[in-house]
Amino acid sequence: MSDSERTAAVRSMTSEALSRALLDSLPDVAVLALDADGCVVRSNRAAEDIFGRTGDELTRGHVSALYPANGSGATQARAALAEAEAGHHKDASRLRRGADAHFVGEVTITPLRGDKGALEGFAHVTRDVTEGQELARLLSHQALHDALTGLPNRVLFIDRVRQALLRGTRDDRKPVVIFLDLDGFKLVNDSLGHEAGDELLVLVAARLETVVRPGDSIARLGGDEFVVLCEGLEDSAVAVCVAERIVAAVAVPALIGEREVVVQASAGVAVGRGPDAAAEELLHDADTAMYRAKGRGRGQVSVFEAFMRPRALERLTAEADLRRALTLGGLRVHYQVVADVQTGEAVGFEALARLAHPSRGLLLPAEFIPLAEETGLIFRLGAEVLRAACVQASRWRTKADGTPLLTLVNLSARQAAQPDLPASVERILAETGADPATLCLEITESTLVSDARSTSRSLLALRELGLRLAIDDFGTGCSSLAYLRRFSVDVLKIDASFVEGLGRDEGAASLAEAMLGMARALGLTVIAEGVERAQQLDVLRELGCPLVQGYGLERPQPLDAAVRTVRRFERGGPLVVSDAHPERGR
Repeated sequence: MSDSERTAAVRSMTSEALSRALLDSLPDVAVLALDADGCVVRSNRAAEDIFGRTGDELTRGHVSALYPANGSGATQARAALAEAEAGHHKDASRLRRGADAHFVGEVTITPLRGDKGALEGFAHVTRDVTEGQELARLLSHQALHDALTGLPNRVLFIDRVRQALLRGTRDDRKPVVIFLDLDGFKLVNDSLGHEAGDELLVLVAARLETVVRPGDSIARLGGDEFVVLCEGLEDSAVAVCVAERIVAAVAVPALIGEREVVVQASAGVAVGRGPDAAAEELLHDADTAMYRAKGRGRGQVSVFEAFMRPRALERLTAEADLRRALTLGGLRVHYQVVADVQTGEAVGFEALARLAHPSRGLLLPAEFIPLAEETGLIFRLGAEVLRAACVQASRWRTKADGTPLLTLVNLSARQAAQPDLPASVERILAETGADPATLCLEITESTLVSDARSTSRSLLALRELGLRLAIDDFGTGCSSLAYLRRFSVDVLKIDASFVEGLGRDEGAASLAEAMLGMARALGLTVIAEGVERAQQLDVLRELGCPLVQGYGLERPQPLDAAVRTVRRFERGGPLVVSDAHPERGR
């Protein structure tokens, strides 16, 4: 062999080794060299891993053996090679891995031509993109489905309603939307925790799927709101029957963790008005009917009627007003004095929320607290009232004997059941520097009775922080002595309905005397609410009631006026009750 021939051979060997090294350095790309007929003549190491075959197995056959073995694989391979011969081929194909498995591969086929342009073979390059394809499918699914329950979400549901409205014109059977909202779900979620709430939502979704027809669509819009789309129903009466069946299925007791939970659903039914009606309008009509059903009590069904639309608009406006007021500083805190019956001194104040409305003036709690509870804004509202009360609690003057004035703050049912309530209160105490011993948190008796287990954890934690606890509206919630002992309550507030008859009704005096006797036996302080007449105060003094509050002593006042009240009451002396007072309100 001449030197030139030896040099050419070395160069050829070096080039082949270099090519092999380069190909084998691609760990995630399968490279196959095909002859002009499509038979595999060479492969890199990554091809063995990706296709699940040895190098010898790969080079024994045609590239079509790597495509599905269902009869179409060979056709798909030939079509890909023909396209590549004409120029270039690239697509995502389903390919075989070993004998039984499959994967999605991004395939690029490039023709290999000689110096004169004749086809000599193909370079077949494959990347495994199964994970990417699955991710794309998953993202597409997530965009249209609820992550928790797997049900369609609002976007997909609206599209289905839109199509149903178009189909309804052909058989003159308009689609029906049933809007469901779970009654009492928020209390479960707040008291047992979000995991329990999620478990309940998944259970409700499963129950809905068992009671609707195969062609009906169910969706979760978010929170505890579900919707059902029904097609082919004869009329609204049939739709009501469907809704009632759904409501009955939801109301079956459920075991969440180790606790039996019962929730009901309010359902609103709306019938499509024709193909020109927007799907969003039909959904909104069903939502409006649902709120009418909720207003009638738990587990009710209501059918949308045109007169409901203005009322729904009023509710939306009221919610917007509430949000705006909280954002722009429209919340006000007024203070009503609590006085000692014997000395006439102020012993504390109750902090009461008011809402400044641009056109309706100053709103009392009854006008906005229910809406705040319903929308969840009660947590923000309650925190702001507590913060304002804590700031003021550290500034009140002390009584003549050095005892600090007490500040009482109401907790709503949802606040009391909130698992993180103690942490929230502790944070506010730290921010404001208020002494927890000067604060007394009030919950209604009915709240204590309705969810004693979950509420007890929060209340006992609050006691550990050093706060006092009061039962508001005592006598209206059918509680027992066991509850009062269990929660280590400090204060009982006799409801104004029992105070109202004092001085006129002997029975009212007997009830008040019994409550006071029970409180003394338990070592509790009593505050009689709603004192408005001198006769009422006289009877309470005779019965030994220690503390009173009411419009007859002083109406709830803004802070500056409340400070002046402190100065007036700090001198003590006989309490004076004015029978001439403005309209009552909390």
